[in-house]
Amino acid sequence: MVKGSFSLSLVAALLLLLPLACTSDDDMGWDDDHSTSMSMGRDAALADGDMGTGGMDPLIARMRGLEKAVEFIATKKTWSTRFGGGHKVIGAWIRGNQLLAQVDNADSNQFEIHCADVATGKPRWLVVLGDNPLVEAPAAGDGIFAFMTENDSSMVVVNSQTGARLHNMRTSMDTIPVSGAVGAGDTVYVSNYLSGHMTSLAAESGVKGWDFRTRGICRATPVLTSGLPNQLLIYGTDAGEIVALKPKPFNSSRPGGSVWLHNLHGPLTAAPTYASVKAGDATQYLVVFPCEDGWLYGCDPATGRRRWVVRTEKAFMDSAVVLGDRVYARNAERMIVADARSGARIWRAPRGEDQSQYDYELKDAAPAGFELAHRALAANAKNVYMSMGGNKVGRLTTDGGNLESIVDFDQFTHFLTNPATGDLIMGTSDGIFVAFQ
Repeated sequence: MVKGSFSLSLVAALLLLLPLACTSDDDMGWDDDHSTSMSMGRDAALADGDMGTGGMDPLIARMRGLEKAVEFIATKKTWSTRFGGGHKVIGAWIRGNQLLAQVDNADSNQFEIHCADVATGKPRWLVVLGDNPLVEAPAAGDGIFAFMTENDSSMVVVNSQTGARLHNMRTSMDTIPVSGAVGAGDTVYVSNYLSGHMTSLAAESGVKGWDFRTRGICRATPVLTSGLPNQLLIYGTDAGEIVALKPKPFNSSRPGGSVWLHNLHGPLTAAPTYASVKAGDATQYLVVFPCEDGWLYGCDPATGRRRWVVRTEKAFMDSAVVLGDRVYARNAERMIVADARSGARIWRAPRGEDQSQYDYELKDAAPAGFELAHRALAANAKNVYMSMGGNKVGRLTTDGGNLESIVDFDQFTHFLTNPATGDLIMGTSDGIFVAFQ
């Protein structure tokens, strides 16, 4: 497919693709700010629920049908919204308090990022990527998003709150990335394929700044520790090192050394997870590393020291999810649920009479119930929602992990992990998203 011009695509995106948001629990509650917009055209007319035939419009009916379907597993709608004017949504993520959706706009032949508030579904901004889609999922930075695109070794860097570009055009990177990118201020950090170093880039131009050598290569997206008194750039390597650097600007001298560096028992297999956890009246920060050795490491992000380790026999291949005071992580065999403060396993079957403590800790029986889950999606005081594979979502009790129900949502394609609000958020390929408590 041949992609169109950048300037025309931006106008088309702004005129045709403003999302619709509704927040009422009793009706669709279409946003008055958009309901009379000429750019919404047909969609604005649909908000009245009548196309002159006396019947409900199919779009409205479909959205309500999707909401009804989610009511089989959730309790109350928080919001529903429509991204991209019906164009294909090819990816969706929650980053902090923002929902990001990547849209393939068939009218303009351009790829776009749409941003909405994760708590309300209200649209915030839209940015055109250009001819190529994302090569990596976007990462939460400090004040900026760095969107890296396929085929052209380029990135689009925007203000994370407004979507304003730091530069008017895409910027070509002075490196071939091997990890996702994370940015702070005027600097983007990414692992350099050619050298294996952690590299800094100018956010406005993509020009390479300093780089920092460690043992092995960082193949997963680093994290920035927002909330810590001294912000750190933390990453792990395929040689089993975990490293913290001071995130210095690209135009300064390279870091003289790591703030801390520790070794794991095996290669890091996915991006670390950085989260805050309530510990009484205090807030405790945590960074979790999944490892090929079958161990899950919970570390103090300020020092890198281990707070706890969950030991299993199978490699952890995906990033952990922290929801509330619990860590959810799947190894190659089963879902593991642990206390985020102590690492103690929870939701476990009782220890068998003839089973040693060692076997109980490391040699579980065949996975069953919640252990069959693939990924934790959302949680509240009463329930935890998990992806059970394919389009299936399970609702489990928070107390015991009992599987109450599983629903096959075959009309949804995007199932979002949501630490921000605890709501269950799902979306369709044509841009309808719903959020439920």
